[in-house]
Amino acid sequence: MQLFFVVQPVNLFWLTYSVTLILGVFFLAFSGFRQKYPLGSWVAITASVMVLFVIGLKFFVYTPAEWASIFMGTHHDIRYIKYVPGGILLVALGIPLLKRFLGFRASVFDGFVLFLPMLGVFQRVGCFMNGCCYGTHTELPWAVKYGWPSSLFYEQYNQGVLPFGQMHSLGVHPTQLYTIILSLGIIGILWCTRKWFKAPGSRTLFALILMGSMRFFLEFFREPRPGTWSNMHWLSLSLLQWVIIFLAILFAFVLWRRERLGLKIETAAQAPQDQPLRSIGVMLLFIFLVWQVREIFDGIELMIIYPVLFTSLVVLAAKVFHEITTPVSRMVLASMMVVVFISMGQTMVEAGQDSLASPNRGWFSLGTEGGIGAYESVTRDCNGNITGRYKNDFNVWGVSAAYHYMPRPDMHLQAGLKHFYLNRYRTTDQLYPYDIDYMHFLPYLRYDGGKFGAGVGLNFEFERMAAEPSEANSFRPSLYLRAGRRDNFFFEFDLGHPRSNAGEMGYLQTGIGLGITGMNHGVARIGFASGRSSPGLYLGADLLLGNRLNLNPTFTMSKYPTFSMGLQWHIGQNRWNPVNPEERSQK
Repeated sequence: MQLFFVVQPVNLFWLTYSVTLILGVFFLAFSGFRQKYPLGSWVAITASVMVLFVIGLKFFVYTPAEWASIFMGTHHDIRYIKYVPGGILLVALGIPLLKRFLGFRASVFDGFVLFLPMLGVFQRVGCFMNGCCYGTHTELPWAVKYGWPSSLFYEQYNQGVLPFGQMHSLGVHPTQLYTIILSLGIIGILWCTRKWFKAPGSRTLFALILMGSMRFFLEFFREPRPGTWSNMHWLSLSLLQWVIIFLAILFAFVLWRRERLGLKIETAAQAPQDQPLRSIGVMLLFIFLVWQVREIFDGIELMIIYPVLFTSLVVLAAKVFHEITTPVSRMVLASMMVVVFISMGQTMVEAGQDSLASPNRGWFSLGTEGGIGAYESVTRDCNGNITGRYKNDFNVWGVSAAYHYMPRPDMHLQAGLKHFYLNRYRTTDQLYPYDIDYMHFLPYLRYDGGKFGAGVGLNFEFERMAAEPSEANSFRPSLYLRAGRRDNFFFEFDLGHPRSNAGEMGYLQTGIGLGITGMNHGVARIGFASGRSSPGLYLGADLLLGNRLNLNPTFTMSKYPTFSMGLQWHIGQNRWNPVNPEERSQK
């Protein structure tokens, strides 16, 4: 009797994985807020837990020699495997050292402990739908079969265990569902025993023992991956099971010892200290660590890790600034910044002898744009499975010309042409190295109104010195949409147009913006950027200086950074703030 139908794989892993990481950050932050822990130290601990956990997922995937080569930047055999026990172990070993350095004596995870097994529930839902982390073959009634195409189907087909024409795999243990059920049981146990423990941290140790026991049990049913500790056996147990036994005994002894001295520990525990300067040092250290081993991360992991680290660094810097300055000095600095922003957007009054002081409302502009950076490319087999990830360096530069017409301050029409080169000059793909130049032409039309903006264009792409130019040439549409006032708060979508200075990471940029000064004088942007296979975050600005020069700096952070700058010089009649005929006649 078959209880479960054949599962057609749906790739929801990255969605559930990213949701799991984001919820973990929010739950940990909320736990510290509820316990009223010092802001500086707790921000550093929260960010550190995130980094240690994600690095720990890959901790057992590489040998010590491979880790050394990864730190040196010479390792190219990147394996995108995640090993949850490694993440838990690295956090368990790293956080006590961090707490000691920061002088933080309170328990970190006791208020967060219920969410640890909940992480397993979220993640295994994605694994079950994706068809990964499955179990060994079984004929039990609740066995799960995965349909074509799935990694399990192709693995069994290549082993010759599937007859020709069969469209689904043999039955396997649904270890993902086992994990979900056992994790919910652990949540229930932790809730019922929440008042048993006296010493801080004991509840966390008990949770780790329960979760380790769950993984020990599941190892008997999980299909071991080649090259992992689950695939190495001694005395009928896997190497991972022996590690779990050792850690469970160690944690049980520490738990017993802490509970025996629980009242003394609780009485002697000092209040957490706030060490913002030390916390800043910790954040800088982890930023450097992530940068050194960035090759092992997936794009979605860096999209979460980098904002957490840099946001924590900004919060800590603001806290230190608040502590070392007086209210008067902070008020003076804030006033100076306001004056700078206002002066950046002021319109320069044209002199009477200036030939530009004419009643026309149209003018021309000339510009230049350029950028440098790197992006990640992904290769796949015929079944859509990822076979490799490679770093590709590039630089881009070009020129532009446009005609502007502004009948009113809230109505800006623009027609232009961009001509630029994209040069990809180095790749880590040793099988297919290349040095390719692309030449682009982008004619476009754009309208910016009071509450709405739109633009269209057509991106023509030609590969220079291609063996078969007819196959190398292509064209893609360019689309720009804006909703909201440009001098206030707005949402922006830009497809294809930013590629002239952001390169591969300029295929798509979408996010929110905030007006700094007037309608056309300055905005700041933050949002999501994407190349062909490299999602990331971008920060940008559009600044008008002196009614003549537009600056468009952009910084994009994916697995690798991209820096770009656009300059646009307005010539002829430049009426960014046109007046009506009555006002002009009065002047």
